[in-house]
Amino acid sequence: MTIATRARQTGHEQITTFENPFDNNNSNNDNDGGARGPLGAAPANIFGVSSIETFADVNGLSATHEDADGFWRYLANFYAENFRFRDDGVQYWQYTEPYDDWQDRYGTDAVRVFYHSGHGGMDDAGAFRAPLGKEWGGRTSVSSNDVLQGNERLRYIFWSTCLSLRVLDGHTPIRTWNATDRGVRMFFGWETVSWDRSGYGEWFWNHWRSGQSLATAWLNSGWDGGHDQAPSVAACGATPDEAQNRVNNERLFSDAPASSAWWWWRWYGAAKSLSAATRAVSLPSTAYRVRFASDEDLPRQLGSIGETTPIGSGRHYVAVDTARVEPTRDRLSRSRLLRSATAMVSALDLHDVELEPSMIRPLHSEGGSAGGDGERTDRYIDGYAVEFRQMIGGRSIINPDAGFVRVHLNADGSVTGADVATRSVAELAEVAAVGAPPVSATQPADASAPDLDAFLSRAVQRALTRTDNGPIESAPTAVSSSVVPDSRQVGYVVDGSQAVLGATEGVEVDFGQGYRKKVPVTVRLNG
Repeated sequence: MTIATRARQTGHEQITTFENPFDNNNSNNDNDGGARGPLGAAPANIFGVSSIETFADVNGLSATHEDADGFWRYLANFYAENFRFRDDGVQYWQYTEPYDDWQDRYGTDAVRVFYHSGHGGMDDAGAFRAPLGKEWGGRTSVSSNDVLQGNERLRYIFWSTCLSLRVLDGHTPIRTWNATDRGVRMFFGWETVSWDRSGYGEWFWNHWRSGQSLATAWLNSGWDGGHDQAPSVAACGATPDEAQNRVNNERLFSDAPASSAWWWWRWYGAAKSLSAATRAVSLPSTAYRVRFASDEDLPRQLGSIGETTPIGSGRHYVAVDTARVEPTRDRLSRSRLLRSATAMVSALDLHDVELEPSMIRPLHSEGGSAGGDGERTDRYIDGYAVEFRQMIGGRSIINPDAGFVRVHLNADGSVTGADVATRSVAELAEVAAVGAPPVSATQPADASAPDLDAFLSRAVQRALTRTDNGPIESAPTAVSSSVVPDSRQVGYVVDGSQAVLGATEGVEVDFGQGYRKKVPVTVRLNG
């Protein structure tokens, strides 16, 4: 089924699509099969969404409602949600028996797809725990050991939290989720502590709409939020092939339960930097206010390379007709990957856009049996992504979700597609860095460069006190923080059709009780 409009450009042909992500040919739900918005429509037990910024007993976050709303908005084009809980509406009973299908409407097992955004943590034994918005029955958090998932309707669960789906350091999805799984097809989460960003839910759908599988869309949305975090996805099946095929290729949500005899999981490995220039941390002697061109002809230009889909403001995905290659244990050299990616960038022929290789990131996969001693497969390389950052006057654009070309490659180095998030520059206007105002009418303004450490320090303090639970020192849980190593960058910050010089730094906040989060801090330095 297709509704609304979306421009997909292939050469000179434009096709309008807006796809329903549910497989209505494989459904037992009588309400499937038609577009229905959220107003005046009966819930169809299709999806539910919960998010928490103000917690019962943990210091709060600032971006989780927007994150969850981005996921909700796309599905609301087709179905009414069963529930959209926020803050103190998110409680223990919704996740656990016997109330997780309360009144045939509320709770995680009342729906096929559930999305949760908030805090998360995992202990050394592999138990995941998420704090909730309000105490219920003496409980203010829920553990992976408390739930029973999929014995009613749940088939896909998104834990948009830190450490919800660990795959390294002795952890596996089997260890965390198998004992309580009764039919879930796919789990989406994080191997690492993640950044507190508002875009994950929306970015997921943007990538999915370009033709990517459910797993690939989640992994790429996670990379959009930060290059030092590892999104992860796991799928279940009766055989290794079924589980592997599901995590690689499943694109539509189904209500058919899956056997948990075998699991297969994918995740992005740590990105390896290719250039020191894109990690610059000092103030430049010259900075500009940048005005971007409209680039109205870009979709048509990219369409000559492959099927091109807009996947967000000023961003496109170019698909290359390349057959999928089986995973391998052998890792390709950096030079081999860079040659393939550079050839793709050259073919895109992006006029008036300066690009510099920035990083390479491998895509890993592994699997295992849930029975007996838990047979495990070897770890595989499924593919790679090579990112080029857009440069302006020798400085890169530092927004994680803008100013880049990201080339996706198979395990053998063949190109499968590219995300293009660059803008050609229409005008550069030299602008002085922020300086101090004059202390009196008879004295000149101080036009010296700003104290970058002071600017970022003040911004960090503002970020750490921007919670609904009040200032950090009066929060219900003791909090400490530290700068994320090597996270400082100085470059251009995109804001709509313009960009100005800015600086960014990350702070990892320890909220206590095993909950941590990375908070991005950005300051503008010349306007």
